[in-house]
Amino acid sequence: MTHNFRSLIIAVALVVCFSAGSFAETYYISPKGKAANPGTQVKPWSLNKANSDLQPGDTAVLLGGKYTTQIAPARSGLAGKPITYKAFKSRTADMDLDQPILLAGRSYITIDGIKADNCKGRWIDGNGASHIVINDCYFKKSGGWESMQFRDSGGYITVTNCFITNGRDEVHIRRGAGHYIANNKILEDSHSPLVLMGCSESIIENNYFSNPTHRIIEILAVREEYNPIDKTEFIVIQDNYFGLSGKVQAIKMAGSNSILRRNIFDGCTEGVRYPSSYGSKLSYRPEGWFSQHNRTYNNTFYGCKMALRFSKQLQTIEAGGAYGDNVFINNIIYGGTSTTQFDYRHQVAKTDMALLNNSILKDSPGQGLFRWWSKEKEAYHFASLLDMQTDYPDNYADNVELDPQFVDTKADNFALAAGSKCIDAGSNLTVTTAAGTGKVITVADALFFTDGYGLIAGDTIRVGDAKAKIIDVDYAGNRLTVDSEITWAEGEKVWLDFIGAAPDLGAFEFGTASKTDPR
Repeated sequence: MTHNFRSLIIAVALVVCFSAGSFAETYYISPKGKAANPGTQVKPWSLNKANSDLQPGDTAVLLGGKYTTQIAPARSGLAGKPITYKAFKSRTADMDLDQPILLAGRSYITIDGIKADNCKGRWIDGNGASHIVINDCYFKKSGGWESMQFRDSGGYITVTNCFITNGRDEVHIRRGAGHYIANNKILEDSHSPLVLMGCSESIIENNYFSNPTHRIIEILAVREEYNPIDKTEFIVIQDNYFGLSGKVQAIKMAGSNSILRRNIFDGCTEGVRYPSSYGSKLSYRPEGWFSQHNRTYNNTFYGCKMALRFSKQLQTIEAGGAYGDNVFINNIIYGGTSTTQFDYRHQVAKTDMALLNNSILKDSPGQGLFRWWSKEKEAYHFASLLDMQTDYPDNYADNVELDPQFVDTKADNFALAAGSKCIDAGSNLTVTTAAGTGKVITVADALFFTDGYGLIAGDTIRVGDAKAKIIDVDYAGNRLTVDSEITWAEGEKVWLDFIGAAPDLGAFEFGTASKTDPR
């Protein structure tokens, strides 16, 4: 797949633009600054003056103190020349007003190091905005629904290195591609701390999430009916820690063609729910109609009340929804506070998904961890892993029941201890479909891989014994383009790069550090 924007956009947006262009200027701002001042550190501007006068490439350095004026730039920046509002000292510029940041309709704006606490309204109104960077900010207590609201986004909303808590749908992004949510600590929310609706080609990585009140992430189509419906697809959710998740799931995955990998789900009520359902009103809920072609691999689910829930209602399929071909491979599911770790709801079929080469154990082998409602018996039916692999051998195969031997679960250290049978126990993700030499490799299933969508580096893969980096993925043609020429045989195993004789099961390769708090 070809992308018009590459990682340079994000890198440039985060730089303090002292040299963004020949006319770029840096001005100092103070709560007691005056419009008549020259904008120096000794004689700073007011924030109103900065809002009205900043030009593409300019930087406003906000000195410490409480501000009672919004950050509200009068114009947008330009590609490579953003307008930047940056705290002189991180998180000491305190926006003391009901709705502190107004970015609606703006593009190429960077907000860096700002603090907003106890706001009656939203922290950010960014409707219609694009190419926005929110970095190293502190957000706490918001009374506005969708506390950071980016509806009808033009794409490229970046939220990095922030502390975010006590909001209501704290980061809500609707539509657009190229969103990047990384290295944040995102905590309590009355609903869902992170919501992506109708988005594509975006990355969620290295975040610490915990929300004991409700769920954590919602991946959804746009709620309102359109023709066609704006679906969410090609999202990579990787290397995150998910702590408590209220009474529902950590991730509601009503999206398609997406990757979930190397995440920790620690004590969640549910780990991930894959729905195609409509809630209380069919026409009102196309947001939850789609969950197909997702690849979930090398995650660790520990101590969850339920690891995975699958739900399909035929009404949504008849109305245009889609479900199935969700593949789970090389995951560890261990422990749990209830016997049921896999729940099948409504009309979902056991063959709508595939569980391959996972380690699945609660307390002891042979437990009935798989549950669905039996209309004939008018009661729940429970099946063991052996039952599933016997009855559905094409969809449930090569799974094992192992104690993974984590280093220290009490300290949230989910690395594998020396001697764990999960070390080098991982399977390949796909195979090549023909022999060849070159940089373009056709595989049986390209959905396991990403080129990074221009936001991060592409995957490093092994094709047999050869190693290369992906620079482009053609999902429709199942073709991987790599950065160096290699030779491969037909049926060659294809993996992500690994340490040892084969990949490990779970989120961490043996010998690498377990990290539960990316910050």
